[in-house]
Amino acid sequence: MNNLATLAASVTEFAACNTMTLVPAAPERDLGPEVNISPGALDLPGFLALAAMLGGAVLYLKAVAFDPDNDEDEVADPPTHLIKNKGETGRVSVAFAANGLIRFWEQSAPWYLEWQELTGRPSARFPAQRDADEDTERLSDEERARLSAELVDTLLADPGFRAAKQGGARQPVLRTFVRCPERVTL
Repeated sequence: MNNLATLAASVTEFAACNTMTLVPAAPERDLGPEVNISPGALDLPGFLALAAMLGGAVLYLKAVAFDPDNDEDEVADPPTHLIKNKGETGRVSVAFAANGLIRFWEQSAPWYLEWQELTGRPSARFPAQRDADEDTERLSDEERARLSAELVDTLLADPGFRAAKQGGARQPVLRTFVRCPERVTL
């Protein structure tokens, strides 16, 4: 994905729909227990569903807009194909904390990574992603089934969900767990 603004907007929408506090910053790394989840292992909707399922009441979001004119490291004769992305979102970092563990998810546009290399700054991507393509494998069918089963178990354990009448009355409770309720069948 070249423009990540839609990902940042979906995080904002998810936080609003799930009454989560959205903090416009990314927490520091390497300060305690953390997990770095790459987009190849879990996509953003899955990461957000995990945040809701684990009870992360605060989402951290940092969307980096590309501005080559304000860049600290000037690039002599910058490539035109990179400059045309000025103003677009080049990197989206999302995090939440639950049970004493911070979980990070981050995606960078390929053109933004190329710019990072030109400026000589190391990429902010996770170490596991640095050598991987953006199009890495998605979750296996077994892992997807396991995560779905966990989500269903969490929903069924929720007293508000169980107490609600079937149909429309369950939708508000369901929305607190899943951003796209039309995808969940119970």
